[in-house]
Amino acid sequence: MDIIREIFNGAWKVLNESAFYIIVGFFFAGLINFLISPKSIAKHLGGENLTSVFYASILGIPLPLCSCSVIPTAFNLKKSGASKGAVVSFLVSTPETGADSIFITYALMDPILTVARPLSAFFTAIIAGTAELFFGPDDKVEKSAHSETSACSSSCCGDAHPKKKRSIIKSITYAFTDLYKDIYFSYFLGVLIAGIIYAVIPDNLLSDFAVSDTVSMLTMLMISVPLYMCATSSTPIAAALILKGLSPGAAVVFLLAGPATNIVTLTVLSQNLGKKSTALYLSSIITCSLLAGYVINWIYSYYDIDISALSSVGGEVVPEQIKVASSLLLLIFSLYIFISSKVKKRK
Repeated sequence: MDIIREIFNGAWKVLNESAFYIIVGFFFAGLINFLISPKSIAKHLGGENLTSVFYASILGIPLPLCSCSVIPTAFNLKKSGASKGAVVSFLVSTPETGADSIFITYALMDPILTVARPLSAFFTAIIAGTAELFFGPDDKVEKSAHSETSACSSSCCGDAHPKKKRSIIKSITYAFTDLYKDIYFSYFLGVLIAGIIYAVIPDNLLSDFAVSDTVSMLTMLMISVPLYMCATSSTPIAAALILKGLSPGAAVVFLLAGPATNIVTLTVLSQNLGKKSTALYLSSIITCSLLAGYVINWIYSYYDIDISALSSVGGEVVPEQIKVASSLLLLIFSLYIFISSKVKKRK
């Protein structure tokens, strides 16, 4: 009973620190959906050049799509005329970060990782997209005759029909329904795993047994690459591991490689873009994740920063009453979505 109580307390602590920022993150995701038009997506991602890769990398950063829902979105962009380099960049930057995961990183970790995470995702996406442009298979992307319709039906538009009038209310509603449905189960699973880590793993265990930064990062890489792990659910797990002694660099490797790589994603990529493109995609993520990990560890070491002392700094800004209210609201809303989906399946 004691261990169950400790797991519950750890999970509640993570939920309490992050729930408010999850809500804020999806609110901003709704605004982004409203501001990004389907026409601009097709316009800026169509060229076989570095500009399209750059725009795709930028576009993917704020969108809260998991590694599962990003696949149909990315290939819908491909049908709309996006270059393969742009598609690969989008496939990297989108699952590695998002408005929700940026806010939850600030809530559970520290300002340095909050900035480093999207920056690392952006540069990884640039490298992966550029590698695809210069070294990928030389085949031309087919453009759909109905590019505007195809682009608008993608998850990043938030409007299933181009003739429907876009509005802020509809976009925000879309973010808290369709987009949130994609991550809520994974998020609460991550919260539960974080609670187990808090309860089971002794403090500083990972730092005491860490052989080197390289071993720690390679270990995180081997764990994260095959697993299905979205950016939001990976954050509480990484935060818990940091408090148990994991280096910030190894945590960054886990946060970057986990959401962007899993068996399902790699299989779909191989079938749609080819084995060579898949190999370039995976090697770019692995290389950039490790480089980001080394840079992050150097920053913390050079400036003698104790990451555990800065953890949950974002949560200290929010009053306790708002934290609890946000946690309860998120629990009730998630339960409502879960029950609604079960009822629809029965019908």
